[in-house]
Amino acid sequence: MSEEDKINHIARYLNGNRDSLTLSNINEWLEENETNQVIFDEIREIWHSLDAEEEKKRFNVNEAWAKYSLWIDQQQSDKNQSIFKRHLIQAGKYAAVILIAIMSTWLIFDYNSNNTQDQSFIADIPLGQTGTITLNDGSQVTLNSGSRLTSLSMGKNNERRVRLSGEAYFKVAHNPDLPFYVEINNINIKVYGTEFNVNGYNEDNFTETTLVKGKVGIQLNTGTEYILKPNEMIRVARDNSTEIVTVPSAAQEINWLKNMYKFKNQPLNEIAKHIERMYGMKVIIEDQQLAKEKYTGQFAKNEYIDIVLQRLVMTSPFKIDYDIKDEQITIYRN
Repeated sequence: MSEEDKINHIARYLNGNRDSLTLSNINEWLEENETNQVIFDEIREIWHSLDAEEEKKRFNVNEAWAKYSLWIDQQQSDKNQSIFKRHLIQAGKYAAVILIAIMSTWLIFDYNSNNTQDQSFIADIPLGQTGTITLNDGSQVTLNSGSRLTSLSMGKNNERRVRLSGEAYFKVAHNPDLPFYVEINNINIKVYGTEFNVNGYNEDNFTETTLVKGKVGIQLNTGTEYILKPNEMIRVARDNSTEIVTVPSAAQEINWLKNMYKFKNQPLNEIAKHIERMYGMKVIIEDQQLAKEKYTGQFAKNEYIDIVLQRLVMTSPFKIDYDIKDEQITIYRN
């Protein structure tokens, strides 16, 4: 059973859908190891402590994360954590994804094809996690770590409009009567019914849009519009300079959806940003020259952070080392 399936089955179970398939998969997961039972018990306790009717009225992932992070904080009380304890904390953070998935089901409001009911929400995804929400028009948005999606208009003004901060993969339901727009940084994306990825974190100096299927228009704040074809990626810098490149098999290149990060000749300070987002840990590079040195490689989210960092140490042209303390990674010359 995949990680996504586990999350969906636990969400269904706690939402009251306890069919035989759901129960069978839950039991199978619980029997894998004792940690899974601890995670499940913690989530169930938080779930039962919520006032469901009140929470349904206001979706707030930050509050859900805050509730669960209390448990994580307790695990971090020992400043000299062993590798085992750090691994346990990562397991605890995985549990938060399930809680977010449960709460995200409340985002699906009563809706039908003849209904232009507006949908208002703000969805925040904590560092180290991802989450998928379904909008009331049937569109699906998968948000990467540290991202926020805000609805501006989902039916009003004869349009569907959202604002994104961070990175997301969109599967937009086609509806020519209600055009779909994504606002992010200094661009406005007009969607013509399609699948595409947008990457534009506030701390980055550019916004990238990669088209997988369909057609999108990239509108700059200067009034210029670029039309993307499938397997094309446009990078727009904060000064509005642009670069369009062909991306063979674009769907295969969006690695974060597979919980992977691949980098080629990438500066260490850029790699550090991805480590922060994937693992929810702050990264400090003590040497500024070291921060500019470039590396090539890859790592997966299910790899323990110690293994990822050891790989960087072994492939570095310099003698470097790292420390992990209080959820902060420090990389330095050795």
